[in-house]
Amino acid sequence: MSSLRLRAAVVSVAIFLAFIGAWHLATRSTSAVATMNPEYAKLMGLNATQGKSAMPGPLDVGAKLWEHIKRPFYDNGPNDKGLGIQLGYSIARVMLGYLLAVLVAIPLGF
Repeated sequence: MSSLRLRAAVVSVAIFLAFIGAWHLATRSTSAVATMNPEYAKLMGLNATQGKSAMPGPLDVGAKLWEHIKRPFYDNGPNDKGLGIQLGYSIARVMLGYLLAVLVAIPLGF
């Protein structure tokens, strides 16, 4: 039974690494900027004119994720708050909804 679990773990890790590798290969720049149609480059924006993919690669996503995780409680204004603050607001809204449901349902149940 143990060798089956080990084999399943190895296959899972191999599939994950293959996915990350394919993602990396798909997002790295392969075409030269000079061969791009200027109208198409204008429509695609800054990344296309620099020869980069519009989709971020795994390293870019990891760097952004780490940036969000290392400061979860920052507050840079009304539309720029850390994950911890957003999670706290979300849990508070769920608890408020549950409290309102309890306040209505329990008296109606009796």
